Amino acid sequence: MAPAESSPLLTTPQSAPPYLCFTTRRAAMAFTLGIIFLSMSVKEGTNMTQAAAMPALRRLNYTEVIEYLPGTATASYSLGKFSQIYMTFNLGPRVTLILAPALASIGQICVASGEGALMVWGTGLTAYANAHVWGSSTRVVASWADHD
Repeated sequence: MAPAESSPLLTTPQSAPPYLCFTTRRAAMAFTLGIIFLSMSVKEGTNMTQAAAMPALRRLNYTEVIEYLPGTATASYSLGKFSQIYMTFNLGPRVTLILAPALASIGQICVASGEGALMVWGTGLTAYANAHVWGSSTRVVASWADHD
């Protein structure tokens, strides 16, 4: 008999992992979609922050810093797209989806510091972390389908 949406995920108590053990498909799906939602929300929000903040940074006389931000973000995002394959494969897609918004948030805190070097470094860290969201979330969703 094939598993249904109401069937338990675990057939025996011994097969349960020691952390985040969900026994119903509904709870596991809600948690997984919640992680994807959080990661995508942080990714899109922090990606839009740079473009929205540029006029304000110019008015605050951060002219030498704002020259580096777009290039730093693009280069870091490109590097992140390459490393997402390695990270998702070795750490797993769910761990990657949890680390990405955490690192992007740290990057945004660095940008908010107002210190020139930290702003550039934080922009790079945010873009690098955001690049990992798409591949890992796609792998999570793809694992829901049968591989036959």
